Amino acid sequence: MKTLVLLTTMVVVGCGGEQEKTQSPSQPESLISPQATKKTSPPKVVPAESLRPKEAPAKNVKTVAWKDLRVEKYSGRLVLANEQIEMEFSKGKWIGLRSKGVPGNMVAPVDHAEAVDFMIDDVWVVEKHGARYEKHNVLINKDEDSITLELIYSAGPRPHLNYIPERWRMRTPNAKAPGHRWEFRLTSRFKLFAGQGRIERSATVQRLGSGNIITPSFRRCGGFIFSVPGAVVGPVEDCTFEIPCPLYTYRYFKPGSKYTEISSRYMSLFTAPDRLPGIVAFENKKLRACFATWMDTRAELSYYSYLSGDGERISVIFYDTRSLRMDDNDAHESDVQTIVIMPTFRDTQNEYRKMLEKRAPTSKKTPAWAREMVVLEVMPQYYKGGYKGLTTRLPFYRKIGFNTIYTLPHFLGGYTNVDPRKMDPQHGTPEDLKEMIRVAHKLGMRVIFDMVIHGFAKNSPIVKSHPEFFFRDEHGHLARHHTWATIDTDPANPAFQKFMIDLVKNDILTYDIDGYRVDANSFKGPNWSPNLPYPAWKSQNTIALYRAMYEAMLELKKDVVLYSEMYGQVYHAVSNLVQDANWGVVTKVLQKMEAGEITAADYKAGIARQLDTLLPDVNRIRFCRNHDTSWYWGSFYGYHLRTLNVDAIHSFVGVPLVFAGDPYNGPNPDDKPETWEYYRKVFDLRKQFPELAKGEILLHEIKCDQPNVFSVMRRVGDQTVLALVSLSEKTVTAKVNILDMPALGQQMALLDPINQKHSKVNLNSGAFQVTLEPFGIRVARLKE
Repeated sequence: MKTLVLLTTMVVVGCGGEQEKTQSPSQPESLISPQATKKTSPPKVVPAESLRPKEAPAKNVKTVAWKDLRVEKYSGRLVLANEQIEMEFSKGKWIGLRSKGVPGNMVAPVDHAEAVDFMIDDVWVVEKHGARYEKHNVLINKDEDSITLELIYSAGPRPHLNYIPERWRMRTPNAKAPGHRWEFRLTSRFKLFAGQGRIERSATVQRLGSGNIITPSFRRCGGFIFSVPGAVVGPVEDCTFEIPCPLYTYRYFKPGSKYTEISSRYMSLFTAPDRLPGIVAFENKKLRACFATWMDTRAELSYYSYLSGDGERISVIFYDTRSLRMDDNDAHESDVQTIVIMPTFRDTQNEYRKMLEKRAPTSKKTPAWAREMVVLEVMPQYYKGGYKGLTTRLPFYRKIGFNTIYTLPHFLGGYTNVDPRKMDPQHGTPEDLKEMIRVAHKLGMRVIFDMVIHGFAKNSPIVKSHPEFFFRDEHGHLARHHTWATIDTDPANPAFQKFMIDLVKNDILTYDIDGYRVDANSFKGPNWSPNLPYPAWKSQNTIALYRAMYEAMLELKKDVVLYSEMYGQVYHAVSNLVQDANWGVVTKVLQKMEAGEITAADYKAGIARQLDTLLPDVNRIRFCRNHDTSWYWGSFYGYHLRTLNVDAIHSFVGVPLVFAGDPYNGPNPDDKPETWEYYRKVFDLRKQFPELAKGEILLHEIKCDQPNVFSVMRRVGDQTVLALVSLSEKTVTAKVNILDMPALGQQMALLDPINQKHSKVNLNSGAFQVTLEPFGIRVARLKE
């Protein structure tokens, strides 16, 4: 019925080989709109001027048009265009993408195997077997002012079904092998919208009937590949590469990296929307043109992003992991790849935000205290006596400014989860833990537990008592988590969801905790269990489990929080706080700062690009060190002033987290009393200037000419606070320009929080000059 409603708004015109057809090959004639079969001329419109180089007029041009949209067929070629964008295809190959005001072809012509493919039983079918172009269809949707070009292919040879061994068929003198048959029909779609520089790509794969009446069969469809081959915007030397930074531990890019610097590299940008936003862009500021692309998976599953450079141009590849089992005649549809061409990267980010608002809007249930959190992460084994030892330190931590204790796992197995319902005796008793929480609450501190949902240890009693909780392979065997090798839990399984709901309720009732930090909660691969009652891809998504746990928590305590270790926007829809980046990113940033490879301005630009991509008012947890950086990097190189000042930046642009200590990998803040004193002075600023915790983050509105000085403002109503943080080991004089505040007075008072000194600077139309000592900090409230 859904398809019927859609088709009644469409005009369908098909062309294939020598014969024109008027019926979509995937629908019976009874479902096609009467408009589609009526012999009428297309609406008469004046086609937009071609964006291709001038050439001899083509003969026998056939045009289908609606408003400024058109599809032209001539000389074996197809053109899909509007006034802003033009795409060109030849015999099923994508050979051109052009945009108004951008010289040259924005893609490299490729065979279809490089543009779209699908995986069957771990094999990319088009890459291995090729695809035969059959025909095309044109679909006009007047309701959304769009026109879609469908390119239809046959792909994947089907092994011939023999009811008896082949040798008996081939004994006759002139025997011939049976003819070639295709197993799959692949439909690749390009949708263009009237008056917009936006393209939507998608694909459908249909498994054709085998005719096997003896043994029913199924195939595992592992998803789709979409590539934009050789994407570029004008001359490569004027092009920059843009992704919201900071990125993953092993993939750091300066914002605005030169296209030529990465054109010889192949790299994975990891998954979205669970980890990264997933938007990839190339910008040419001289032409005021930006090409950006991402996948819209409806926040249901992840996709992988890759860049592949051939030394001259860079291809963008997305692996859409929507997976399921396909029986005979089953059809499987991909998610949608969006391509936009707009004047600036920020314009494309705003377009991306519209998709986020629809798919993963920020949770409206976040309590006010979440934004004001100053988090101390504690490892119970760091303290003599476990939680008893921690309890004695709580008054000291409160004086430093911490108002939230996040404790690493207290339960059996820890991150190698054995039983989250049972206390690990090496950390103390349940009564010790209850007393720690009681004292923390008395001091005005909150306490959140760690939670492991990705899997259980092989020796866990849960694996034996609840086998239905877990992933299976296609043979029914238990499957391992791809990273941690635990027995992989299925977050879509109703029984596992109930187990976790019971767990969170019990923890709140027993310990009176204030929430959880959820570990390693990224989306997963598909569950291929042959007895699964839902599609394999549903097991990839942890959001439904998150939502169920959070709603259960709210039933018992109205101001609890969930804090997600994974840092994609999708978790802001079901969490109150989200870790800002992979745990190792800032360590890598600090190393590059020490080497002089990146600056405070680079770090600021990365944070700005990231926040421009996320929805407003999100709470991001930021830190220089946590338990993961501790074990991964081994010996931490210390709490130097640069490290402490980066944590000061984190306190001014997010929710700060500090790691209390690791008994196995030092150094720790306790090694030097001045480390804790520095943190106390920084955190006091969030009390003295509440805007630094609660205000709108303004990064574009303040400029500084010193690359090693980080500048930010935060605003609540008509109250604005400015902060400057130097990451330079030298004294620097910085020129600062405050934008869009023309009514500022002629003088401004600056506070040096470390040395507790005040000074005044003269303002000239929002501009001023200030001298900062090595690693100096200045804060001021602006008055108009």
